[in-house]
Amino acid sequence: MNKELIRYRLRFTTPLHIGNERADYASGSATVHSDAFYAAMFFSAARLGFYELLPSDNPAKFSISSLFPFVQQDDNILCFFPRPQFFVQKGNESIADGSASLRKKIKKAAFVDQTIFESLLTGGDTVPYIREENFRGAFWAAKHIQEITFLTSSVVPRASISRDGKEDTRIFYIERHYFSDNAGLFFLCRFENDEVRSKFEATLRFLGEEGIGTDRNVGHGKFEIASIESFRFGIVPNRNLAINLGLYCPSDKQELEEALSGDHYGYDILKRGGWLSEPYNTWRKRSVFMFKEGSCFHTGQQEATFVLGKTVDLKPTEVQPPITHPVWRCGRTLFLSF
Repeated sequence: MNKELIRYRLRFTTPLHIGNERADYASGSATVHSDAFYAAMFFSAARLGFYELLPSDNPAKFSISSLFPFVQQDDNILCFFPRPQFFVQKGNESIADGSASLRKKIKKAAFVDQTIFESLLTGGDTVPYIREENFRGAFWAAKHIQEITFLTSSVVPRASISRDGKEDTRIFYIERHYFSDNAGLFFLCRFENDEVRSKFEATLRFLGEEGIGTDRNVGHGKFEIASIESFRFGIVPNRNLAINLGLYCPSDKQELEEALSGDHYGYDILKRGGWLSEPYNTWRKRSVFMFKEGSCFHTGQQEATFVLGKTVDLKPTEVQPPITHPVWRCGRTLFLSF
């Protein structure tokens, strides 16, 4: 596989709702997890006839991170990454010089810009940029971001109307995210070869017209590709550690034991599943647990970036008539050594 990382920045032209662990729609996520985006890409690739992009017994022809927020200020692009989990669990909030207010802001920050992301991975307890103006809600940046507005949200009512008229109309609420013109989501990707990349980008453009997330049937989740460019981190690996940039499902027990060996690791776990699409809308997929983005593990890898994980079939077995195709959930993603 080509080791070059490609960054895709997506600019959304309609509102976006991404579900989270809550059962309702009143709260959404600012992150599109890699497994959900893989699934959307696989479905779109199948519709376009690009079957070579689909997973099988062989690893996927491309590997992606999750989708994270970005904002462009003049010629500068602030890309936000998940805050490393080992930093959370080691209690390094003490670096805030005893300020209870700043410690709370650090704990609340789910995303950090690239400068702080690299500083946390390489500097440990010597991280700069811990001032009030470096924080805005869930975001922590090396630059002044208090006045930057790049993501807003609103909760709006929707109506669910019975098709046969036998049930009352049900009102529910859904949170919609709106990105400003200079903001959106980005992800990183590695490809097996240029042919795979060409078909991937054609699929991505098709997906942008179809939309991602909830309420695609009313035009939500549509996006355009704002830019495609090479990308690299400014980190020299020297600690035999690695951080996952997407949801990670270990390939086997041995890989898991290796990842959790040693003292320097920290992680969070998500349960992933969800609903099937038509014609099986009322059926849920089986579930699988994955390591959340920003988890940190021990690794023997020498590469600066590499790929680990596996794809699992979550097809329910009790559906009638039986589903004749697999329902993939991809826990294979990009890792960064540090």
